[in-house]
Amino acid sequence: MHEVIPILLGIVSSFGVSFLLWLLTFKHSRTKVEFSKNIEKSKAVRNDHGAFRYRIRFINSGSRDLTEVVLLVVITIKGLREKLGEDRDPSTYLGLGDGNKLPILRGKGYQYQHKVDISRTLTLFPISETFIEFQKDYYDEQLQERAKDKNLHLDDIFERYGKDVELTFFVYGNDAVTGARKMFQSQIYTYDDIVTGRYHGAVKLPKRKWYHRKYRDYVKNTLKLKGCMQHQAST
Repeated sequence: MHEVIPILLGIVSSFGVSFLLWLLTFKHSRTKVEFSKNIEKSKAVRNDHGAFRYRIRFINSGSRDLTEVVLLVVITIKGLREKLGEDRDPSTYLGLGDGNKLPILRGKGYQYQHKVDISRTLTLFPISETFIEFQKDYYDEQLQERAKDKNLHLDDIFERYGKDVELTFFVYGNDAVTGARKMFQSQIYTYDDIVTGRYHGAVKLPKRKWYHRKYRDYVKNTLKLKGCMQHQAST
């Protein structure tokens, strides 16, 4: 009996240490991605984006960097589940930024060390998965034709489906210190969340002594749009 007790204590201790490491590594990772409340609509600077471009801004407000970042954007068209013949609305993917990947998303530790803005503002656009999806016969015929020609723009989708459109953003990345893989999900954006305007430019970083309260104001202002004109719903 006396020989069994140390063995049991060793096993319990091992489980305790493993649980503590799991808790610190996965449940309390010092990374946090925050998304802008609205999607920017502004004049397109490239012809292949249509008349307007649509952009999202996000920031890693955690103290640690995220590495090997993968970005996903899901677009859903509500009200088509009967045509689809399933108990769900059809959805597909959009492109975001340069190949939906970032090598690193810096945290506020780097931000304070180098005195730089580390938010990212990226443009949404249709990709091959988008064109394949919108060729299906339960979508508007005009959109099907544009998708076949790979000439489908977000303007076309928003103009046709308006308030039936939902967008959700996902950011996946590794905690630069622990290596833990984390996922961050945005709110579900609707057509009413698309605002004509531009995101604020560089926002002054607060001094470290005001770190907690002022940094929250900094994040809020960084993610804010200079513009208040929301879309009118399409019919």
